[in-house]
Amino acid sequence: MTEMTPAALSGDVPAEKWRRDLEALAEVPSRERHAQLGELLDELDAQVGSL
Repeated sequence: MTEMTPAALSGDVPAEKWRRDLEALAEVPSRERHAQLGELLDELDAQVGSL
């Protein structure tokens, strides 16, 4: 298991959700994967930027 950061433990950063979303992207065709990965990265940037 990966190490949990204080922000992830407190729920400020939805690390497990991101992991599940990334795992689900492995099943998506590459063109769609690129667009969805961009959305995930935007979400990550917004979450981390708000900390």
